[in-house]
Amino acid sequence: QAYIENFERLATDMVKGTVSRSLPMPLVNDHVINTFDYPFPVVWDSVPFGAKMGGVIEEVNPTYTGGDVISVSFHAGDPRNNLMTNQSFLTVERETSPNHWQIVAQDSSWHTEFHWSKPNRLDTHSTATIVWRTQADTTVGTYRIRHFGFYHPLAESPKPYSGSSKVFKILA
Repeated sequence: QAYIENFERLATDMVKGTVSRSLPMPLVNDHVINTFDYPFPVVWDSVPFGAKMGGVIEEVNPTYTGGDVISVSFHAGDPRNNLMTNQSFLTVERETSPNHWQIVAQDSSWHTEFHWSKPNRLDTHSTATIVWRTQADTTVGTYRIRHFGFYHPLAESPKPYSGSSKVFKILA
């Protein structure tokens, strides 16, 4: 959506013959670029004993205010298992009524980041960290952050998984 808005703004400025104001570009995560240059194929994704794929490693706080940066980390599969084309590795969701959630941001949003990491190239454990940079005018309410992906069991095809943070509140 942000790219479309920028394109519309630039096209309008070109037609009017006015100088466009420069907007900051989203940060390109080195992990996204390096994912495609990773020298080893995905053979096996695993989690530490007692953990589950999509389980939370570092949880959100119970409350935030607009303008805060919110982060949550999950046990994750290698994103090369499925590039999630036309899907998303993450959603930020606001509760609109009991047990009804509306997606307010995903990995294509300007205010979210998806970071994938591995302790080393041969390790079978990896982590997905999701960052949401809330805005000062973020709607007050109850939220959660979800992560989606595919993990590669040993000697099997990749399988889907998901995980969710605890709910948290954005206060005025």
